[in-house]
Amino acid sequence: GIVVAGVGYDGRFYVLDDCTMTAATPEQWAARAIEAYEKWNADSIVAEVNQGGDMVESLLLRKSRGVRVQKVRATKGKEIRAEPIAALYERREASHVGRLDELERQMTEWDPVNSKKSPDRIDALVWALTELSGIGKPAGALKHW
Repeated sequence: GIVVAGVGYDGRFYVLDDCTMTAATPEQWAARAIEAYEKWNADSIVAEVNQGGDMVESLLLRKSRGVRVQKVRATKGKEIRAEPIAALYERREASHVGRLDELERQMTEWDPVNSKKSPDRIDALVWALTELSGIGKPAGALKHW
């Protein structure tokens, strides 16, 4: 999954783009992530490293030497990681800009109990908003960009 998100001047969180690819090779994924990073003038790419480890960062840096990569590691299940992000939506502190049909379809249809396919778009969204919001970080640990 590749999702672009940011914080508005109003302090709310905005999901700007869903650049997720299906059946992509790691090289294709890295190229698309860098493309989104450059298109949106992003501050960093948040990359989960549970499966790919340092390879994820290496692929991204090979595509663009100047990219800032924030590596994150999942220590909790997908549902638990998503709960604080769902609360942002419930409080109307997060919203989507424009149409993000595939992301929204996955958000409304994914069943954590019965789905066999990993929710790639949701995972990317949760990591992006978790990093932007500072959820789960000690007080004062949130970086302002």
